[in-house]
Amino acid sequence: MNEQEIKSVNRTARSAGAVGRNAVVPRIVAKYLKDNPELATVIDYGAGPDQIHVMKMRKEFPMGLILGYEIGDNHRKYHHITRRTAYRILWDVVYASNVLNVQPTEDALEDTLRELMVLSKNGIAIFNYPASPRKTGTSLAMLVQMCSLLWDKVEVKDKVIFAS
Repeated sequence: MNEQEIKSVNRTARSAGAVGRNAVVPRIVAKYLKDNPELATVIDYGAGPDQIHVMKMRKEFPMGLILGYEIGDNHRKYHHITRRTAYRILWDVVYASNVLNVQPTEDALEDTLRELMVLSKNGIAIFNYPASPRKTGTSLAMLVQMCSLLWDKVEVKDKVIFAS
């Protein structure tokens, strides 16, 4: 993504309000961690500048390594991990809440999916693709097809995608 596209994506971050507090994917990830207590490493891909879901999960699961990743102006040094660090950790769970739908181009969407796939190669990726806002013309069905080319197993449950 170019600098303008990154700024566009950064402006969609929501730490406050109903979307921030009640985001669906972090709640599903928390339940998934409760059901699978052996899982120890979690990355919130697109955590937002305040990474509120990371902080909440760290309190709920103090024995886990739960970190946030961000790009552009939303990345806070000593607060988020870098891309280099993200690639050095074997993640059990990689999740992205309201990230794919705000990618500005189909190329950016495909690149983000590929990055999620690489990061989740030792675990599972959990993400959503809300209908609004949706910056590209890619339908949910098309997104699932794209995911099927990257992961062996792709399931959609209540509009949330589980890929492994």
